Parts: sequence; C-alpha cells; structure tokens
Amino acid sequence: MRNPSVLELLSYGVVNIIRHQLEQKGVRHHWTGLTRTMSTQKSVATAAMNKLGERVVFRNCSILESKAVEIHNALNYKYQPLKRRKICTFQTYPPNHSSSCTAINLT
Repeated sequence: MRNPSVLELLSYGVVNIIRHQLEQKGVRHHWTGLTRTMSTQKSVATAAMNKLGERVVFRNCSILESKAVEIHNALNYKYQPLKRRKICTFQTYPPNHSSSCTAINLT
C-alpha cells in the first residue's frame, strides 16, 4: 500500500469539511450529486474590439439553478463567485491621447 500524498490528504479534508457543513444545514446528497449540481454554473468570457482597436473582454458567471442556490446558501457562498469584469488590452498611444476603454467593475 502506498502512502497518500499531501494533496490527497488536503483534498480529503476539504471534502469532509464541506460535507459536514452541508449535513449541519440539512443538505444530504452524495458527493457525485453535489459535484454534478455545482458544475452547472459556468464562467463565460466574451471578447470584442472597440472603435480604437482595443480588445475588450467581458467575464461573467451564469445564473445558478435552484439546487445550486440551496448549496450556496448552506455554505454561505456568493451566487456569483466572479464579479462581472471588463478587461481591456491597451494599445500604445501618445501621452495626450485618452482611451475610451477603462477597466471597471460592473456589479
């Protein structure tokens, strides 16, 4: 029998902590069912070019299903782990040029 790695021991502990927290809140599912439910939320990135030729990328998360909302509530997780972000790749411009693309948080 081989010795478990540190990563295996750490992941085993994390899984047990999450299952224990869920059981305390009355959520009783097998681990495979939990992972299937939680994998329904996706991260989406959309890229486009603005008028100045700068590449603009929007990152956003999909909306949770009702079962996933129950799990998030039980664990006190945010529904949107990633805030909607607008990320720009800037070109090199003269110092007096103002860009129409700025990195901002949209919530």
